[in-house]
Amino acid sequence: MILQYFIKDKREISVLLIHVLLGVLSLFSIYIFVLWFYLLVATNVTSIINKSTRSKAILLFSGYFFGLEIIGRMIKASPFIPYQVGNYFMLVVFTYGIIKTPSSRQGSIGKIILLLCIPGFYMIPYENYFALFLSSFSGIVCLGLGAVYFGSQTYTSEDLRNFIKVTILPIIAIAIYISVRSPSLNDIDYNLGANFETSGGFGSNQVSTVLGLGACLLILAYLRKETIFSSYKVISIILIGVFLFRGLLTFSRGGILGGILAATFSYLYLNWKLKKNLYKAFLQILLFSVGCLIIFLVTDQITGGTLSERYRGETAGTLNGSKSMNLNTITSNRSKIAFAEWSIFSDHIFLGVGPGGGYDAREKYTGIRTASHTEVTRLLAEQGIPGLLIGLIFIFYPLLRIRNAKSVKEAYYLIAFFSLAVITSFHSAMRTMITPLFWALSCARFSFPHSTKTVKRLKKIKMLPSFTAPEADR
Repeated sequence: MILQYFIKDKREISVLLIHVLLGVLSLFSIYIFVLWFYLLVATNVTSIINKSTRSKAILLFSGYFFGLEIIGRMIKASPFIPYQVGNYFMLVVFTYGIIKTPSSRQGSIGKIILLLCIPGFYMIPYENYFALFLSSFSGIVCLGLGAVYFGSQTYTSEDLRNFIKVTILPIIAIAIYISVRSPSLNDIDYNLGANFETSGGFGSNQVSTVLGLGACLLILAYLRKETIFSSYKVISIILIGVFLFRGLLTFSRGGILGGILAATFSYLYLNWKLKKNLYKAFLQILLFSVGCLIIFLVTDQITGGTLSERYRGETAGTLNGSKSMNLNTITSNRSKIAFAEWSIFSDHIFLGVGPGGGYDAREKYTGIRTASHTEVTRLLAEQGIPGLLIGLIFIFYPLLRIRNAKSVKEAYYLIAFFSLAVITSFHSAMRTMITPLFWALSCARFSFPHSTKTVKRLKKIKMLPSFTAPEADR
C-alpha cells in the first residue's frame, strides 16, 4: 500500500514534498484530490483484507484518513467524497476488523457502549433516519466499534511512530492549503470571532482542532527525544511552529489549547513516574513554554493585539461595556448550550429526546436553533440514562487503562490520546474522527522496549513486575 511507502525514512523528503504539492493543487482543482483519495482507498483495501497486514493497515489508514476527510470538506469535494466519509470509514473498517478478529475480552468496554446505544437506534425518527444517524448518532457508534477493535490490538513503538508520521502528512497539506488560500495577513480584518479567512474558508473550529492535534503529536515525540522525520530533525520543530501559528490565526481556541494541554499532561506524568532529573524536565517545559509564547506573541502582533483579547474571552460587547464577561461569553455560548442540554436531560431522563432531537429541544430551551458543541451533555439530552452511562465510561474508563498500563511510556501516549479525545469532544463534539479514533486508541495496548537502566528504575517504582527481562533499546 502507498502508506508503506510513506513510512520509509529514506523517502521522507519526497513524501513531504508530495503533501506540500497536494495542498497547493487542491486549491486549484478538487479532482486532483478526489483522484488521490480514491487511489489511497484502492491501494489499502488489500492490506486491510490481508490477515497478516490488517492490524497495522487499519492503524495507519485510520490516522491518514481523518486528515483526508478534513481536506475533502475544505475543498467541498462532496458528493465525490461524502462530507461524513470518516464515519463511513469507521463503521465499515472497524466492523470488518471486529468480524475478522478472534473474540477478545479486551474490547468488552466497546461492546458495553454499543449495547447502551441500542435504545438510541429506535429513538431516531424514521422519516429522516439516515441523515440523523450520520449527524447525531454515528459518532458514538464509531467510538464503540473502535474500542472493540483497538481494545483487542497490541502495537509496538515502531507502529506508533509510523502512525504519528502518516497522521501528520495530510495535516501538512491542510496547513499549506490554508496558507496559500488565505489573503495577505496584513489585509485581514481581525475581529473577536472565529476567522474563516485564515482557515481556508472552512470551519475554523475543525481546522484549529486538526492543527492542534498535529502539533501535539510532534511535541509528544520531541519531548521524548523521538524523531518522527529522521532525515532532518529540525523538520518536526518547523512543523510544530507552523501548525501552532496557523492554528492561532483561526481564532478558534479549543484546538490549540487542547493539543498543548494533552502534551503537557503526558509529559508531566512521564517525569513524575520516572522520577528523572526534575530540574532538567522543568527546563524542557520552560523552553517549550517560551517557544509557544514567542509564537503567540508574534501572532498577536500580526493581529494587532486582537488574538490576546480573544484568548482572554473578550467580545465586542465586553469591550464596549454593553456586556459583562462571564462563563458564557468566555466559552462563546458553549456553556449556555451545555446547561440547556442538562435541563433537557432532567426533563427527559430515561431515554432523552432521541438522536437528532437535540436541535428542536435546544431551540425550545435557549431560543436559538444551534448545534451542540459538547458531546457528553449532548449524550445526556438525546439519550437519557444510557447516554449518561456512556458519558461516564467515556470520561473514566481510559483512566483505568492508564492506571493499568504496562509501562510509563505506554501511559504517556494513552494520556495524550485520551486527553485529545475528551478535550476535543468538549469544544467540537464529534464533528471529526479525532474523538472516536483517539479514544478508541486509548483502549489499545502499546509495547515499548526498555534499556537495562530503565527497567531497574521501573521495577523500583513498581511499574514493571520483578521478573521482567530487560530488552535492548531499538
